[in-house]
Amino acid sequence: MHARAAETQSFAPLSEIWGEQLALCDALEHMADALPAGLDKLHCLRLARTIPAVVDRAHKLEELLLFPLLQDRAAASPALAAVIDRLRYEHLEDDAYAEELYDALSARGWGHPKPSAETLGYMLRTFFAAMRRHIWFDRDVLMPLLLAGSGEEAFVDLSRSAP
Repeated sequence: MHARAAETQSFAPLSEIWGEQLALCDALEHMADALPAGLDKLHCLRLARTIPAVVDRAHKLEELLLFPLLQDRAAASPALAAVIDRLRYEHLEDDAYAEELYDALSARGWGHPKPSAETLGYMLRTFFAAMRRHIWFDRDVLMPLLLAGSGEEAFVDLSRSAP
């Protein structure tokens, strides 16, 4: 098998989990749009259970498939090392926020009035917006660079955007 085809095939699980995450984001956005009146308690419980599982699978796959390739190139690129550190930190933030959203959706699913519809809507939108940005960065920036075999010069600008 051609090297590029093998690399692309090895990333198929990432494409699949990113698709799952984007579908989850769409479901969360639909829920946020339906607030305050259209909150289905059973749907809250289903989504609450789904969020941590999908986020955890995505992070494990990224850390298994993407991070080693990035780490191999980081020796020659301090800028890329900063990007990897940023991604690791984002995973920790995503995990913590997924847990908060799990708690909030579970509470509403069990009939608790808190968090308020406004707070829940904000939490949902914050979560799915951050998730989409993370996926788009990985898919639209990192993957093409990895598949193209780009070196340090391609990553210099990425480190400047890190907080």
